[in-house]
Amino acid sequence: MNSITYLQALTSFIVIVHLRNVMCCNETFVGQESGNFTSLRYPSVYPSLMMCNWEITVAQGKRISLLFDVVNIEEYADPLNDFVAVFDGPGCASSVVGLFAGYERKQFLSTSNSISVMFNTDNSHTSHVGFSAKYVAVSQEEPVTDFKFGSWLAATSNNQINICGGRYTDPDGHIEQASSLRTMCMWVIEANPFETIHLDVKNIEMGSGGWYAIYDGYSCMPNTKHSRRRTVHNGTESVQSSTNNLIMLTFRATFNATYKTNLKQWDESSNSSLMCQDPNEWLD
Repeated sequence: MNSITYLQALTSFIVIVHLRNVMCCNETFVGQESGNFTSLRYPSVYPSLMMCNWEITVAQGKRISLLFDVVNIEEYADPLNDFVAVFDGPGCASSVVGLFAGYERKQFLSTSNSISVMFNTDNSHTSHVGFSAKYVAVSQEEPVTDFKFGSWLAATSNNQINICGGRYTDPDGHIEQASSLRTMCMWVIEANPFETIHLDVKNIEMGSGGWYAIYDGYSCMPNTKHSRRRTVHNGTESVQSSTNNLIMLTFRATFNATYKTNLKQWDESSNSSLMCQDPNEWLD
């Protein structure tokens, strides 16, 4: 039986960190009224240590019906090792509206003309083949529910993973997450349009299979500046954004972090923004 979830869009900034040898597969669909995509190597067994992203955008005034017609993803009651996350909007900074593994077909209907998908696998070996999905643009008249996550996320997935996190708009602040094997959290920091963000992540510890990631912008594609993923970390991770948004995604991790927003500095001769920072702070 299919389960259908309706999406609520959210504008924000996301941070995610990637391990250097993580295998990536990423694809963008723009302007195509329909299409399909699969997990890497499908219908063969999907690889471990993989972070894949798909971003779909159709014509303005349309919405997207997304169907995962085949789902075959490693699933444990506690904890979940591999999973698909679905976002209602253009990139992983949008609201998380689906988080699943297992074998049940899933269907989603976006609230706008964009939807995004992430597929994450850990370092364990599996005999599962992943998923096959297809999408089609539909009219705005498709039925919508009043389902919302509120100002941020506070929900539990079908796989008993607690989705937590927060959205921060103050000029500076402190973020802290207690350890939980079942918890994936997304922390969004959003500054004013002409500001950037400096983030210091401290005292981070990860359980078995745990990781954290940081993205500078609205996309989790690997070409996003500061895109990294780590399963081991010592000391302080410092990130200076180039945009007014930042997102940190953690899975089975505990950490402390502080952030501060700063005004961008402008080079009037070139009309391009310059970052007032130590070059060693960049995580390229």
